[in-house]
Amino acid sequence: MPISSSLSSLKPLLMLASVIALVLVVNGQFDNTELLRYERASFSEHWWQGFSHVLPHLNLKHLSLNLLALLCIAAIFGDAFKSFNWVLALAFSAMASAVGLYFFSPTTDWCVGLSGALHGLMVYAALRSHASIVWLLVIAGKIAIEQVDAFSQLGLMSVTSDYIGHAVIIDAHLWGAIGGLIFYTLVHLVQYILVFIEINSTRS
Repeated sequence: MPISSSLSSLKPLLMLASVIALVLVVNGQFDNTELLRYERASFSEHWWQGFSHVLPHLNLKHLSLNLLALLCIAAIFGDAFKSFNWVLALAFSAMASAVGLYFFSPTTDWCVGLSGALHGLMVYAALRSHASIVWLLVIAGKIAIEQVDAFSQLGLMSVTSDYIGHAVIIDAHLWGAIGGLIFYTLVHLVQYILVFIEINSTRS
């Protein structure tokens, strides 16, 4: 295999490593990570919090849980990570998660971590890699269960919150997943438009 081809196949993996490294650096080197988190009171002015809030985490347990989830998504839906679109999907889902919290979850004052964006990435990756419909049903089922008050009252949703030592912002998962679906739809819409334009230009 040519060296150039080998390097090209490694680029997505290098991007994955770069994202993980950035998250680790932010959590290990910056003392004022509060400046990066989503803050409802200032989000309308500091829109970049929609992207930056995925970098800081509550603690090492929260960080390790999210990074492990990212690696699992990459391992399960490997085809989706062969291009750099997964990074855009992650960023788009992060912003969608923050925007959703701002407009539809008024009781959430602040939020940090990758989990919202990861739910969007999972939706995008499952669709992009043409995974079994079972995966989409599992993702939808998880989010639906999180939104049902009866399950939270039974304490079934407290395992993660007990582990990380803080309440889980479940609405971030919902809006992030919707963001992943929207991003996938937009990518395919753009592709169809470009193909349509190319076909018509060829005919003319």
